[in-house]
Amino acid sequence: MTTRPITFGAFVPQGWKTELAGIEGAGAQWAKAVEVAEAAERLDMNQDFDRDRILSTAAHEVIPGHFMQLSIARRHPDFIRRIQFSGTFAEGWAFYGEEMFVRVGLFGSDLDPRLMVARWERVRGARAMVDPKLASGEWTYDQAVDFFARESGFTPEAAHAAVAGIATNPGYVIAYTVGRWQIQQLLSAYIKKTAEKGSLRDFHDRLLSYGCTPLAVVGPELLADLDKPVSAVRAAANY
Repeated sequence: MTTRPITFGAFVPQGWKTELAGIEGAGAQWAKAVEVAEAAERLDMNQDFDRDRILSTAAHEVIPGHFMQLSIARRHPDFIRRIQFSGTFAEGWAFYGEEMFVRVGLFGSDLDPRLMVARWERVRGARAMVDPKLASGEWTYDQAVDFFARESGFTPEAAHAAVAGIATNPGYVIAYTVGRWQIQQLLSAYIKKTAEKGSLRDFHDRLLSYGCTPLAVVGPELLADLDKPVSAVRAAANY
């Protein structure tokens, strides 16, 4: 009997282990595992919308992502801060929130969601490469599609759609990567100043207290206000 290794090039559908557990016989289980693996190879990662993708999407779009950040910002007593929207801060914070789900252990020991988060890290990295090279004319549209499909794991059709979106709004998708990097740099500066007195909760509460304003403005303000209790910083933001 010849066998071949199973390679999971895309996410395996949720519950596949339960399916195997209900099949009697090692041969039948192997056949089912191969069937699932081959289906996964044909599955575009955008089609894999199981529990893990839903949780990660919720982290980006809802809590702690866009919904929570903008809901807090809309309560700010300063009119400009209440209406201002920095795409770099908003997308950077939402991207940071996806990673936070892994950092605080909300996925437990399950490897599938952590793999999914890592793969979307790669997608954001591919976007950050395509965006400036396409906008500057260094790459043609077809070169960008080929690169994006190869590096992101998207199907050619999905890569075409993604690159078309990048082409119509140059400079935006790189905001995800740049914004998260700026937040991480600010977190490092915060830790350096607060040492053992600081915490992620304190940092996050302070960070969201200045509206969705560019991080170049928020960063110095946050660090300058570290002598104030976080309750005072939140109260000044009506948060």
